[in-house]
Amino acid sequence: MTRRLALLAWIWAYVVCCAAGLLPGQTATDKQLGELRSAYEKNLAAIKKTYDDGVARWPQDYLAALKALQSKFQKSGDLEGYQGVQAEIDRFQAAAEIPDEALEASGPELKAVQKKFQAIPAELARQKTQKVLTLFQQYTSKLTAMQTDLTKQNRIEDALAVNAEIKRVKESPEVAAAEFERMEQEAKAAQDKSAEAKPQSGKTQEPAAPAGETSSRPQRFEQAAAYERSKIYTDGKPPDLPGISFKPLALRPTANAGARRKLNVTALLGSSESMEQRSDSSWGGVARAKSGTASYRVRLFLKTTGTSLTVENVTLVVEYYSKDLRSGSGKITPERMLVEHIRIPRIDFQGIAVDCPDVSTYQSSYSYSSAWGGSHKDKIGREFYGIVVSVFEQDKSICYQAVSGSALDRFAGTDIPEESSSWGPSMDGEWMPRRRIEGRMWPHDSSE
Repeated sequence: MTRRLALLAWIWAYVVCCAAGLLPGQTATDKQLGELRSAYEKNLAAIKKTYDDGVARWPQDYLAALKALQSKFQKSGDLEGYQGVQAEIDRFQAAAEIPDEALEASGPELKAVQKKFQAIPAELARQKTQKVLTLFQQYTSKLTAMQTDLTKQNRIEDALAVNAEIKRVKESPEVAAAEFERMEQEAKAAQDKSAEAKPQSGKTQEPAAPAGETSSRPQRFEQAAAYERSKIYTDGKPPDLPGISFKPLALRPTANAGARRKLNVTALLGSSESMEQRSDSSWGGVARAKSGTASYRVRLFLKTTGTSLTVENVTLVVEYYSKDLRSGSGKITPERMLVEHIRIPRIDFQGIAVDCPDVSTYQSSYSYSSAWGGSHKDKIGREFYGIVVSVFEQDKSICYQAVSGSALDRFAGTDIPEESSSWGPSMDGEWMPRRRIEGRMWPHDSSE
């Protein structure tokens, strides 16, 4: 009888779930959150497809416009105009971009067509960035309202699930890249406005892009050099790493790469820690101590500044710096933890992603609170401060360089720094180089 009642209860619960459009074990919050996430990801994919289609269509549209103009010149008997357009067709087919230099010798009608299509890639990127950030804001607004309502209803577990989704999407590579693109676009707009107000005495020429290649691009590979301590993803889509939360790490370009850089670079910083905590209570007060290691991983996204521009056989140099825990908001004296060299065969406008090696710092803190109201606290050790990112071409010239902290400008040089390494387990459990800090080897946890 008891089994029969239990079976009937299960059947009734199943019928109720089906009537509500829920799967067994699925709550209404799970269903609503899943629907919102699915709609967000669908719209995000549509934005990317619109952008990719526009970029792929741009060269053909430009050539069609040039041929239409050439036909107009031919019918009107304008041989000089016809030849000028043919020269531009030949130039563009060899290197599918429209640099400012290509406009200098053009007639008024050809120049008008060039200017129109020269602006299209940047406009496509601007539209994509705006759409991604608008979609992100709409999605998080809905989630925030949902979280507030659930909290008011005292459905705390459901509210925490929504909060986790808000954090996930805020830290996603798509949103981080869009934020970076927005900052780049705003900086360029300000630079262009300044240039219009104050004409420059000279121009910096960017090297011509290589001719288009016919070989197919590999979907994905992981670099095997440097003892597997760095990984490159040519599709620009690195995997999620369990237990590692990535947040945007702002980069500020230096002047060493010149006014016109070949690359745009976005950085994310992942972190985790392994700490041992102890406490001791007595009639006189409470003492607490915490010690262990904090581990950090930098994830970079690199792409060229032009749709047809590629750079090949470059060396990515990432320098990690730490600061004293006691420095607080006062004067910071960064110390170098690691210099990593990563050889990259090719970077183009589609972009790649790079997971750099982990670094770890030792940290220890102590606090004491007496029963009479007195207290004392102290901390020792170091924490991650920032990075210097440089990309060197084969002739050792810099095509990109940026820093993530104001105190790192003096470390951003034009010479390639010497590489450094040692061995240890990484944040995701693989055996990878660990970095030497202040002459000592700090383990990730006491069990090693």
